[in-house]
Amino acid sequence: MIEAINRRQRLALTDDGQICEITNLFDSEGEETNDYALAVAGVVKISETCWVAVDFALYVPQREH
Repeated sequence: MIEAINRRQRLALTDDGQICEITNLFDSEGEETNDYALAVAGVVKISETCWVAVDFALYVPQREH
């Protein structure tokens, strides 16, 4: 389903190539945050009727250039 996450841009890439918005970010206390660096989980809007909860620990960070 979700192949890659970009917390900074609040985007997720699905396995079928769809780019989706991360609508909410959550910190380690479970509180909603706007600070992507503190976010450990999020909610991805796949479509108008489908949202997916994502644990960011499941995704390996890539180097940024």
